[in-house]
Amino acid sequence: METADKVNGKKYKQVFSNNMGKKGTPKITENKKGEEWTKISFTPDLARFGMSGIDDDTYALLMKRVYDVAGTVKDIKVFLNDERLKIKGFKQVGSHCVS
Repeated sequence: METADKVNGKKYKQVFSNNMGKKGTPKITENKKGEEWTKISFTPDLARFGMSGIDDDTYALLMKRVYDVAGTVKDIKVFLNDERLKIKGFKQVGSHCVS
């Protein structure tokens, strides 16, 4: 998890593991550029769910959730796999989702 706060002029980064039962030491640095953003990255614990990989249905569900956020939360930029989703409203979401 990473976030940049322009009001306080700080960036915060912390890594969680073991289903968030273990947390790394937070790293707080200066936000010299005055950025404001939040980034959440994750790798699913496939073994915990009895999976060896992500099947098509699970992948489609995860993609839909990202597109739902892009279509419903106003004034944010949403990225999926380092590519910005150019969704301006919820009506555009349906045409982009995997069925």
